[in-house]
Amino acid sequence: MDIPFDSPNRAYESVPNVCIIEPGQAARDTFGHRYGSQILTLTAEQLDALSEGKQLGISIMEGEYALFINGPQGTSQDLGEMR
Repeated sequence: MDIPFDSPNRAYESVPNVCIIEPGQAARDTFGHRYGSQILTLTAEQLDALSEGKQLGISIMEGEYALFINGPQGTSQDLGEMR
């Protein structure tokens, strides 16, 4: 059976582990060894897009993997109150 590209069943089923860490090699070492890693710095424009309900699509590891990031869930009024 072919799964449509935009189907939620197409994504890997596990929930990513997202940690907030201090920048630097020691913190990345504490987070753990992986087969590879990249550092991505989001721009103000990208952060604004997330707060407006947009999704970021990120090609990582030279196109080997894709990462999709959603911003906070809620209305723009709710988000304004969070700031």
